[in-house]
Amino acid sequence: MRAGTTSPRAEGRRVAIEHDALLMRIYLSESRYRSAIVESMLAHGLRGAAAFKGIGGFGASRRVSSERAVDALADLPVVIEVVDDEAKVRAFVPVLETLLPGGLVTLERIQRVVYRPGAGA
Repeated sequence: MRAGTTSPRAEGRRVAIEHDALLMRIYLSESRYRSAIVESMLAHGLRGAAAFKGIGGFGASRRVSSERAVDALADLPVVIEVVDDEAKVRAFVPVLETLLPGGLVTLERIQRVVYRPGAGA
């Protein structure tokens, strides 16, 4: 299927497959998470973002943190994800550099599969 095409109806839905998308993942610790990062993504017109709190992990500090009671004050991992057109995500990177107090950012080319309930019915 070509970019942006729609498949035949399946269970009352139309499925659009779009190929030129980019996934940005931002890995940081809870103490470095700033809601301003997600708010800035919204302000810059990115389609959507989600922040996930991890139950454990380690990073550059090489110190494992987890949600166990004995580690209640541990600095748990957070991942922020955003998917949009490649140009829009890449245009946000310089903005992110001003907001990110440390962490890791990855960019991956992805294929979006968009389900639109009742579309084209």
